[in-house]
Amino acid sequence: MNNYSLTGTSTSIVAARISFTFNLLGPAMALDTACSSSLLAIHLAAQALREGDCDMALAGGVNSLMSPSIFVQLSKARMASPTGYCQAFSSKADGYARGEGAGIILLKRLKDAERDNDPIWGTIMTGSNQDGRSVTPMTAPSGSQQFQLLKKVYSRYNIDPDRLEYIEAHGM
Repeated sequence: MNNYSLTGTSTSIVAARISFTFNLLGPAMALDTACSSSLLAIHLAAQALREGDCDMALAGGVNSLMSPSIFVQLSKARMASPTGYCQAFSSKADGYARGEGAGIILLKRLKDAERDNDPIWGTIMTGSNQDGRSVTPMTAPSGSQQFQLLKKVYSRYNIDPDRLEYIEAHGM
C-alpha cells in the first residue's frame, strides 16, 4: 500500500484520474450497470451535450476479466454458454460468453462538428430503460420493453426505422 493505492485502484475515482491526467473538464463518472455500462455512458454523455454541460464528451467502457471467479458464478447461475458462443437473438442461444475489450468514442454536437469541419462518422440518438419485473430471470432482456424503448427513441428524434444503418443493443 502506498499513497497512490486509494486514488489508483478505486473504481469510483477512475474517471477523476483520467480527467486529471488529460485536464478534462465537465462531468466525470464511472458507471457499473453490468452489460449496459458502455451504452448508458454514451446515453449520459449525449444528455450532457444536449444540456450544455460540455461541448465534447468521451464515453465508452472497459471490461477486464481479472479473476476466474466470475466464470464459476456464471456457470452456477447457468448463464454461461456451454458451447462458448454468444448467439444473441438466435434460437440457438444457450447463454453468453465473456470477453475483454475497451472502446471509447468522442461525442460532439452535430452542428458543432459541422462548424469545425470535423470528420463525422455517424450520428447517435439514445434512450434508456429498465425492464422492471417484465421478464424472469431479471438478467434476461425483455423484448416488449426493448420494443417500447425503440418506439420512444424513434418518436423523440423523428427517426424512420427504415433508414437506420446500425443499432447497438444489449443481447444476452
